[in-house]
Amino acid sequence: MTGYTHEQLVEATERALQGERQTDLSRIYNVPYRTLKLYIKKMRDTGSIVPKRRGPPPVLPTQCEERLQTWIKDMQTNGYPIKRHDILVKVAEICNVLGIPELGEVWYKCFLERHPLITQRQAQVISRVRNEVDVNGIRTLFYTMAKLIIEERLDGHRLYNMDKTGFASRKKSTKVLALKGSDNMWAKMIAPSFHLTIVAAASAAGDVVPPLLIFPGRQLDRDVSAARDIPNSAITTSDCGFINGFLFEKWLTMFDRSIPVSVKRPVVLVFNGYKSHFSAPAVMARALALRILLVCLPANGTHLVQPLDVAVFGPFKKVLWQDIFNFMVTISKKNAVELASAAWKKSPIGTNAVSGFSACGLYPP
Repeated sequence: MTGYTHEQLVEATERALQGERQTDLSRIYNVPYRTLKLYIKKMRDTGSIVPKRRGPPPVLPTQCEERLQTWIKDMQTNGYPIKRHDILVKVAEICNVLGIPELGEVWYKCFLERHPLITQRQAQVISRVRNEVDVNGIRTLFYTMAKLIIEERLDGHRLYNMDKTGFASRKKSTKVLALKGSDNMWAKMIAPSFHLTIVAAASAAGDVVPPLLIFPGRQLDRDVSAARDIPNSAITTSDCGFINGFLFEKWLTMFDRSIPVSVKRPVVLVFNGYKSHFSAPAVMARALALRILLVCLPANGTHLVQPLDVAVFGPFKKVLWQDIFNFMVTISKKNAVELASAAWKKSPIGTNAVSGFSACGLYPP
């Protein structure tokens, strides 16, 4: 282990070539005098002192490996990330063309070391429909947002995102501890026998609107409504437990009352443009009366440009699932309200919303 870096050696060599005393530079940079003289000669002879790569040269030409890296990047960009098996198959084809023995695991590990820009990641699986986002729709969204921010002089307190999530959607498998040699590794999923929709909204400045909980059915028991533990939150029902045009209109009034009085109007609400949200004729009239400008997100693109989807619901659901796991018994409607309320209060909804707007590129512009 040397007491100097390659950058220090280069700097010392360049200063020596400019006429400074070599003994002084050797002492300043902690580079042995003989080493410095050797590299000065090398710089004069070749014009470079780039250190040679240790070990045998790569089996595949450098240009070939660079094209492999480009291929990996392009496939990832188009939504088809490359796995270890894929690259080994591709390299085997190249080796057959070059007439050299096929390469395996050792080459793969060395390839990753030689190309630090490439790393192994966990791919997020999305449907083909969601993967094929309309580029023109994304462009229109950002053009609309930029126009509104400039013309209305919007700040973060006047820009909101509204989204919804299920109480206990199916949980993905995860790594657990188990006895060696166990054949069957399964886990019971504790989930309610009913659907519960949680409607949330937050601003780009971190202002949080109390949630709306929607159960299926026509009416709720008093103990279910009384289980709410979030100030100014609301609870209601619909036929299937999902939001519809009628409830969306009512929610706009709830949203309006939750906005601080000091916030200037109009405010912008970015949300999914579901047909159910506009099925009630009074929706647009209510939004206009409350001075709420509605901006619909492009189809199939919420996983990219929906701030709550990107940064809020994930951490919230993680806390919620941990509470459900600790609960360990059958979940009633009253229990669901209590668990959702507790997870909501534990989660940094506002802070994560600010990060979500930034990550989606919606605000700051």
